[in-house]
Amino acid sequence: IDECIGPKGINDAGPNASTLHTTDNCTMNADNMIGTGQPGPDMNCFHQANHNKGCQVQADKPNSYGPALNAVGGGWYAMERTSDFINVWFWPRNDPAVPDDVRNGADQVNPVHWGKPYANFVNNDCDLNIILDPGETTG
Repeated sequence: IDECIGPKGINDAGPNASTLHTTDNCTMNADNMIGTGQPGPDMNCFHQANHNKGCQVQADKPNSYGPALNAVGGGWYAMERTSDFINVWFWPRNDPAVPDDVRNGADQVNPVHWGKPYANFVNNDCDLNIILDPGETTG
């Protein structure tokens, strides 16, 4: 994987999106994804395809980026990465559903109790174990 997950806001317009930029032959099948967010129209994650758009999932909360995020005092993003999937959650600061281990900055967290992530990238045909040198470029 060239670049893992990162915020992808444009011109202060929310909601945020998490995007996966990968090496060749990596696509996501939205039918296999359990997240609550909205998968993008093109789920080819290869960084040289589609003008480096990657495969993205738009957050299900409009206050996940930009001025709307600032207006609620920020929030928490969390990512869980395994060989089988990459999950991303977001909670606005004022969300009563923020898990205690996240809100209180626990040394260890337990994503099993966090509910569904908004982004769920599954290992359809991608090798999620491959991470390239962070200094390498995606274009």
